[in-house]
Amino acid sequence: MTVQSNPGAAPLAVDSPVYDCEAANVASVDYVPAVPCRGIYVGTSGNVSIVTPGGNTTVFTNVLGGTILPVAFTKITHVNTTASNLVALA
Repeated sequence: MTVQSNPGAAPLAVDSPVYDCEAANVASVDYVPAVPCRGIYVGTSGNVSIVTPGGNTTVFTNVLGGTILPVAFTKITHVNTTASNLVALA
């Protein structure tokens, strides 16, 4: 399985290092990255609600701070997300 993190570049293997990252602030609005991401760093414990590339919405509950969720997503929704200090990993 590969993820196209850098448009125009060769696809990255899922186990490749992170290509890019940015803070994902979902305090009042959904976070929609410019490219599909393949992980989330959770800085402060809580729930994380995502939309997968397949269009499914999933809530990860009670994720501990300091955790990296290795999951592809196209959106982090602010509804049902209680974790904070999130970083999107592409």
